[in-house]
Amino acid sequence: MQFRSMTMDDIPFCLALESEVTSHPWSRDAMERAFKPYHWSCVAETDGRIVGFCVGLLVADEMSILNVAVAADQQRQGIGSQLLQRAFQACEDAGALEVFLEVRQSNDTAQALYHKLDFHVVGIRENYYPRKPNGREHALIMARTV
Repeated sequence: MQFRSMTMDDIPFCLALESEVTSHPWSRDAMERAFKPYHWSCVAETDGRIVGFCVGLLVADEMSILNVAVAADQQRQGIGSQLLQRAFQACEDAGALEVFLEVRQSNDTAQALYHKLDFHVVGIRENYYPRKPNGREHALIMARTV
C-alpha cells in the first residue's frame, strides 16, 4: 500500500471509487477544488489501483475533512484510518490544532471509525445530506484535537 498526494490524473479514478460507495458522489468540479489553495489530499494505492482517498481544507488552525472514501472491496482493512492519520500529520505540519468533519447520522460504520480515532460529536446539521429517493438526512459534526 502506498500513500501519496492526489494529482489531477487521479480524479476519474477517485470519482469512480466514490460512485461505487456513496449514493451522492462529488462532481468533477467539486473534486477539482481539492487542488485549490489551502486544500490537502491523499490517495491510497495498491498494485496501481486507487483504493481510497481523503480531501481536507486547512484554514488557520483547523482542518475540515471534506471527503474520505475507500473502495468497497478494501473496507475494514485500515485504509480509512491510515488516510486520516496522514491528514492529522498534515495538520501537525501546518500547526493546525483541530480537525472537523460531517458524517451521515445513519453511517454507523464511519462513526465507529471516527470514534476510534478520538473524534467526538460536537453538533448536528439538520437536513444536511440528500437521501434517496427524495429526502434529507442530518449530519453529525465531529471534531478531534490534533
